[in-house]
Amino acid sequence: MVNASRSFDTVSIYALSAADAAQVLRTCQAVDPRDPFGRIAPESHGHIGQSAMKRIAVPQSSDRQFFGNTEAQALYEEGLETLAREGHSLVEVPFQVIFETSEMMFVGPWLAERFAAVGQFVESHPDEIDSAVHKVIMSAKAFSAVDAFNAVYKLRENVIEIRKIFDQVDLMAVPTVGTVYTIDDIKADPIGTNATNGQYLNFASMADLAAIAVPNGFLQCGIPMGVTFVGPAFSDFELAEFSQAFYTKRVPETGAALRY
Repeated sequence: MVNASRSFDTVSIYALSAADAAQVLRTCQAVDPRDPFGRIAPESHGHIGQSAMKRIAVPQSSDRQFFGNTEAQALYEEGLETLAREGHSLVEVPFQVIFETSEMMFVGPWLAERFAAVGQFVESHPDEIDSAVHKVIMSAKAFSAVDAFNAVYKLRENVIEIRKIFDQVDLMAVPTVGTVYTIDDIKADPIGTNATNGQYLNFASMADLAAIAVPNGFLQCGIPMGVTFVGPAFSDFELAEFSQAFYTKRVPETGAALRY
């Protein structure tokens, strides 16, 4: 993996089931002593509550964004109904600070960290870089060191607000993405489509949270849509177990054989 934003980049695990993903994490979670950002899970690691019935934060209705994809919206709401039928409590919370935090990853002074990681190569080899990537990385040069520090301060303020949500809930349930795009859509607007795909995602790593995405059903065209469960840092294994149970309820024809 090549870092884009070294301070909060995460190596994602893709697996057939949440159980498989958890096993991979158990195997690879040791810390490289040469990595200044590596850390071992503390003994009092993050958890998502002891009760079987969870309090789950969801975006308040006015903050839910699906970018015109009513099918995706319906699937997400069906997923929430599944959680409610299982006895979990859904708590609607404002998501504006979360969306603002997700946007920071691709808009504003935090792009300077991407330039620090790969900017020299991008600047020296413009013909070898995707044009959209080149545009994003090079736009970092418009920001000053003062801008960067102010962005760091703003992120920390936002993180305080995001973590407060976990004072009243055990975890969050958000759409993995609000909608999906064709290759032609992405070619026409690579930066805009990428930004919307990160709206429910980017904040998790920037706020130092754990997250796992699982299938939630399929659009009529056959493309799968997902729900992402988000918890405090180091709650990965509990999230995996919870996510596996949700998945087998939502996609039983393929999920029933996958046992955690």
